[in-house]
Amino acid sequence: MCLNPVAIACSVQPLLSSLPGLSFTPETPLERAIVGEPEWVEGATRKQSCSEQVQGTAKDHIQQILEVIDQLQGHSEDRARLRLIALIHDAFKYKSACPPPGSEQRTHGYWARRFAERFIADDGVLTVLTLYDGNFQAMLWKTLHENREAAQ
Repeated sequence: MCLNPVAIACSVQPLLSSLPGLSFTPETPLERAIVGEPEWVEGATRKQSCSEQVQGTAKDHIQQILEVIDQLQGHSEDRARLRLIALIHDAFKYKSACPPPGSEQRTHGYWARRFAERFIADDGVLTVLTLYDGNFQAMLWKTLHENREAAQ
């Protein structure tokens, strides 16, 4: 089920103005609805891991990704979809970083997709939200393995 993003954006406008340190501007009613959700705010304002050594919050990381999208995608037709992925994906690391003892471990991609399904019907965006890190990790592993073989 997808909710009406315009109606949601209107109802969360007061919350947006109180979100501390949001260093980017949501561009569409859908983006405003997403960043106005308390669940998103909770994840975006937390540190990226439960380790006290990690600096920065998810919203800091999201800002960096949005800047890269602007640099590389400009006004492409995929830009809006990439922005949705950037806004949502890492905002849910807090749900998988420190699971309560005895709970089932799920990836932040899983939680991001569950959240996004309330707003987005685009299967491509939902799939990327779920699988992005797995593909990225596979690419890193392959690159590391190839580099190790080349060094031997």
